[in-house]
Amino acid sequence: MAVGKIYLEAMMHHCGILFSKGYRFKGTIDKQKLQQSSTAILGAINKFQYKITVASNGEPLWQKTSINIPPLINMQCADIEQRFAEFSASIFNTSKEFDEFPMFFTLLESDTNGDEKNYIFAQTVNHTYCDARAAELIINWLIDYYNALVEGNLQGQQKIITKLNNLTTLASKNVYSFAKADCLIKMPWYKHVANLFKIITYKIKDTGNYSISYEQIKQNLAEYQQKLRNPIMRYYDVNSLINYYKKYYPNVNTNSLISALLVKTFYWLNVHKKQLANAEMISYRMLSDILTPKMRNQYLGNYIAYVPVTMNANQSLIDIAQNIDAWVKEFRDTKLDVSQYSFLEFAIAKKLVGKKDDPISFTHTSFNNRRLFKKVNTLIGATFIEMIASINSEPLDLMGAMMNNKIIACTSLSNSNRLYLTFYPLIGSDQPSIDVADALALVITQLQQELPDKEMISKQVISSVA
Repeated sequence: MAVGKIYLEAMMHHCGILFSKGYRFKGTIDKQKLQQSSTAILGAINKFQYKITVASNGEPLWQKTSINIPPLINMQCADIEQRFAEFSASIFNTSKEFDEFPMFFTLLESDTNGDEKNYIFAQTVNHTYCDARAAELIINWLIDYYNALVEGNLQGQQKIITKLNNLTTLASKNVYSFAKADCLIKMPWYKHVANLFKIITYKIKDTGNYSISYEQIKQNLAEYQQKLRNPIMRYYDVNSLINYYKKYYPNVNTNSLISALLVKTFYWLNVHKKQLANAEMISYRMLSDILTPKMRNQYLGNYIAYVPVTMNANQSLIDIAQNIDAWVKEFRDTKLDVSQYSFLEFAIAKKLVGKKDDPISFTHTSFNNRRLFKKVNTLIGATFIEMIASINSEPLDLMGAMMNNKIIACTSLSNSNRLYLTFYPLIGSDQPSIDVADALALVITQLQQELPDKEMISKQVISSVA
């Protein structure tokens, strides 16, 4: 198997990104069978036996090698969340112990007595090899393999191994098509041209200046590479807010509501902390998955587009969310996100990235597991509670560091409407991210206090008419 060429993966290699997705469970887990499952899954993925180097001309080169499969790390701890944060801060040391194997698993276990325990099952991923959506599918297959192992289902185990063996990394030039018949996503060339025109002319209006300047990165990179980088992890109770909008605006996507909350947060910072005039226009980038679920079952790699979004924050939360929904529908219907992916591949290949700062406030990505959120008892013997995550980076060079100069807000919403937020570590001070986390708490509190009680209003209207 040869690994297809994706220039985004070459850039990820320069950026040196590791992310850890933590799945919180309660119940009982057979650690020996989980270890067996982890080894079987990691050993079945062919791409994980390749290592990447990037040629002087920027070409990604994948070379077959032989790396030992890392064991399942097992930690018993009094506070599994605090231990997850500590584990995330030193993740690169752990990765080096495993010869930088592209994925490994860690089970953090509460040291409380009793049959039922709290666990965080953490999946650590080298972003060069795949994106978070691919990682989600891998952990689902691991759970299926574990369940088949518990049940003694040999046929089920082999079926999963076959699926993993068949995963390939399709080169980006074979993903999108402009009149070629053998590509995965087909699009007429004139639609792609129209999309490129829309991308180039899309108005990014943002004066917040939240990115870290390239000069600051040059000054602070050496210190950044030496220090321990602790993740910022915050929780917010948004139950009343989410329940209200689900009831009265059921068609609005929850992720759009969370993006709208972030837009409101940056507007609040512009007004109250930076004291900027006319700062209601907020621009950010949203991650979009360009593959269908069926395609995802066949291809392992980075197939995500960073789509620009500009919103007027001086509107109600629901208006912003509805406008985000409409823009998401438009760019997916027109495959503008595919054109954006193509455009980025071209820019990286031609070494055009990193020449000019992208004037946006932040990037937003959500991490979840659709299957576990719908069926919380998928893992035999345990109940899924929620997801947490962390992202860390150790840039290979200055170019990789310059790609990491934006605030990246990573969010997840639990079934009990607890919003989790974590940030990418910034080169220099973490204060900009802390300011966002603090301001989000204030914005959520204010919005929840201002929620109208429509049922009470209706009763008052009926009473006055009577």
